Amino acid sequence: MSRGAALSLTEAQTTELDRRRADHLANPDDVVLWSEVKAAALAKIRQ
Repeated sequence: MSRGAALSLTEAQTTELDRRRADHLANPDDVVLWSEVKAAALAKIRQ
């Protein structure tokens, strides 16, 4: 696939992306910082 080529999404993928976007727009402050995600993942790996 060349750079800039459009990807085809399934209907389920499009529906999920639309749901996630709507959720984000409704709750823009409901986020987890990357640093928190990374720290939690690394802590789990080290167990």
